[in-house]
Amino acid sequence: MASKISALIIGFVYLFFGISGLFPSFLYLPPHRLRYFEMEMIGRWGFLFGWLPSNLVHSIVYIILGAAGVLTCLSFAMAIRYCRGMFAITLLFTVLGFLPGGVSYLGGFMPLFSWNIMLHTVTTIAAYYYGWVYPLDLGGPEPESEMI
Repeated sequence: MASKISALIIGFVYLFFGISGLFPSFLYLPPHRLRYFEMEMIGRWGFLFGWLPSNLVHSIVYIILGAAGVLTCLSFAMAIRYCRGMFAITLLFTVLGFLPGGVSYLGGFMPLFSWNIMLHTVTTIAAYYYGWVYPLDLGGPEPESEMI
């Protein structure tokens, strides 16, 4: 049950940030100090709500990850697989966000620096717990009578 709820919450969070990133009025220009780095991003990029770096590719990836979370929350086994997959993806995004040079924004495709690192780290921790630790606490799959 908790794995299904966590998949739903993670899905809604990523879906919210992904859809919000499609509206230019929510994107603010990058701070002046970041303009000196001469980052070449694909399309228009900015800080979503003033703190989360985002561009079109970033928003599309978040919409896909969020929609997958909302769809997989219907089944316990699928929710566990989603949490395990999100653990791997967000761990990779977290590590890439810490790397210097063009790696932290994937050569212009997707910004992974700044507060994206924190969002991906929190998601990694939650996905790890509900993907691997929580199912072991249960001793097996949940009974089917506890459906949402």
